Amino acid sequence: MRASPLAHSRASDRGTLCGGRARAYWFSGGTSGFGRSSVALRFQGPKFLVVCRPTNHSSRTRFAGRLNSGVRPHMKQLCLFLVLIVAATSGCSPAVDGRESPGDKYEWSILQSREYHARQSLVATPGFTSAEGYVLLVLPSSDGSKNIWIMLSPKSPPFYKQLPQGSYTISRSLMDAISRQGIASSTVQEVLASHVAE
Repeated sequence: MRASPLAHSRASDRGTLCGGRARAYWFSGGTSGFGRSSVALRFQGPKFLVVCRPTNHSSRTRFAGRLNSGVRPHMKQLCLFLVLIVAATSGCSPAVDGRESPGDKYEWSILQSREYHARQSLVATPGFTSAEGYVLLVLPSSDGSKNIWIMLSPKSPPFYKQLPQGSYTISRSLMDAISRQGIASSTVQEVLASHVAE
């Protein structure tokens, strides 16, 4: 079976396959194996015309690009949503580190532990101690019935922590020493200054 190129090809059959161009051939015998979409059979009487049509790969690329552009924004929104959920539930974000936050509860637990273990040993004069990186002031209550524990530089609100509640007084010399050493936050210094005995 022989094939002869046609003298002309239709404009719609031009493309990039079949040797760089879309070519048409007349065949005068039976044939098989033309199952690809880039080949078309056109019958005319005893002969048939085989037209090699170009495969448009660029259309597939454009389709894939549109598909990716539609998927990527949704994936970014999903990732952002998951990050916000993890940040909100981890308790590590400064934006949620306020009252009843993990940092606040941790600092109260330090005061509770020290107050409980020293409850039976009443102090007669003020003193300083450290616990877990925090400086604590312990001093007797005004009536001498209990110890007052104050965290001098809390990192989480509320920024003045005292346990248990009760009245107390401190001397001017002790207040000056605390101010000079810079071991108390400004909020704590203001509260302590209101308890200075005149």
